[in-house]
Amino acid sequence: INLQNLGWMTHALTLKIKQLFPTVQGIVIKVSGKGFHIDAGNTSNVSIGMKLLLFREVKVGKHLIREPLSTIARISQVEDTTSFAVITNTKEAEKVKKKDIAITK
Repeated sequence: INLQNLGWMTHALTLKIKQLFPTVQGIVIKVSGKGFHIDAGNTSNVSIGMKLLLFREVKVGKHLIREPLSTIARISQVEDTTSFAVITNTKEAEKVKKKDIAITK
């Protein structure tokens, strides 16, 4: 194996990992019971079991920052353009609000 082949193999492996574990971002569109719906589904490569971290956009002066929430959730249902996630850490979880941002972990 030469250095060029090793580079191509590394690149191919990186692409396979990205396909298996895609980074997906969605917006909370509805809070429901012990979970919430996001605007990302099959068409965004969301799959059942994906873990989500939540963030809230907060305006600080003229800057818009993403504040991490302590809430963690897991996708339990996937439709074409939406998904439902169940909150998994109920004790320290912050209240999820519409327009919060969900990103796969």
